[in-house]
Amino acid sequence: MNKHVGGLLIALLLAGGLISMVLAADGGPWAGAEPAVNISKSQDVSEHSALALGDGRVAIAWSGKKTTQDIYLAEKEFDGEWNVQHWPQGEQVTWYPTVAYSGTEPIVAWVQGTTSVPGFVPALNRPRAVMQRDGHGVQAQTIITPMFGDINPDLSIASTGMHMVFVATTISETATQGDIYYTHRNFTQTEWSSPTIVMTRAQAIQSRVQWNSAHIWWPRLAIEENETRLHLTWEQEYRYGTSYTFTIWHMSGTWDAGTITWDIPEQVSPPEQTRAVRPSIAIDEDNVHISWSELYIGTGGLLAPEAQHINYVQIGAEPSIRISGEAIRVNNRQPTWTTSSIAAGGGNVCATWHGFYTGEKEETIMRCSKDGGKTWDALLNVSESQNLLSLFPKVKVDAGDQAHVVWVEFSLVGNSLIPYDLYYRTGTSDVSRIFLPLILRRK
Repeated sequence: MNKHVGGLLIALLLAGGLISMVLAADGGPWAGAEPAVNISKSQDVSEHSALALGDGRVAIAWSGKKTTQDIYLAEKEFDGEWNVQHWPQGEQVTWYPTVAYSGTEPIVAWVQGTTSVPGFVPALNRPRAVMQRDGHGVQAQTIITPMFGDINPDLSIASTGMHMVFVATTISETATQGDIYYTHRNFTQTEWSSPTIVMTRAQAIQSRVQWNSAHIWWPRLAIEENETRLHLTWEQEYRYGTSYTFTIWHMSGTWDAGTITWDIPEQVSPPEQTRAVRPSIAIDEDNVHISWSELYIGTGGLLAPEAQHINYVQIGAEPSIRISGEAIRVNNRQPTWTTSSIAAGGGNVCATWHGFYTGEKEETIMRCSKDGGKTWDALLNVSESQNLLSLFPKVKVDAGDQAHVVWVEFSLVGNSLIPYDLYYRTGTSDVSRIFLPLILRRK
């Protein structure tokens, strides 16, 4: 074929979307995205952050880890400058911030308690409080205390008010066996309703025999656009002797005059997956989207999986798929797991996670879908870090198809990875093809 004609044909096919270029194994560049911005600039952040979008606004919440174990809130208009608030918490340690917008005001919630390490069993027996503060207010309030366990709240806001879920127990002796609590606050009120249990750890046990137990972790909440249907997902751990099984569950509920009627819970991870953990949930005008991590157990045992997959399912649609493509890997230093975040907006669905496909350098990866999760575009490398490792991303998508991603850069100290700073980047979520320069020559 004449080279001029052949080159022209390739260019036309690319422009028409009939063929696409293959990206690098660890994701191609995020074409046209703005440069990453260091939000914290403190070299002192925890690995958990939260991200929310309002009316032309973006908010990021995080907590310190080493010297200032307080709550921080960064906020800006899409085209504005960042404003960072620092909320000192005295002698209290803070964990797991969550943030959502009520109009133009960010609402922040978190867990705080005495100096201890979340996830470490002896520390779980220390009393903790679920806290909340309006972003433009000056006073935090205690929603409930004392509570025990690895409490991990999630906040969602609709015209029906503010809705929150968290896992906890009121008895310190069972701190590793929490139930899901739900609480609500009307916009015209300052106080939250008394938290009530909506899902117990025992409900997913099919048959109770000696030496078996169940545990709930990582609840996540989303609300449909009609704002009368709430959707809840969580990770369920089932133990039988020394055997562990982790599955992902979903339950919806209907809001009516201040009361929620919850439906029967359903398992959404496939039966063959016995290590399904850390779900994320998003809702668009048509569908409920859930993603989670699927762990493989390597020679290092449960805490050192060799490879992992990111799974995705649309409630009521086809079976789940692995949107990570081939298995994603993580380093064998703590943390040795990856988590996903999923978001829907502007007609697109995007998911992020961290890890690597080649080498050992963990990056923040994003993948988006323009057809509601049926097909997924190429992998994108969001962080493109040079020296540090980019872990635990969160993603949101606004009405203009713009994706917003936040993640934590980690540095290697000894044999451990230490959270360093919090980074943010934004760009279009409608990236499906990479156009390489074509040189057209006459033969």
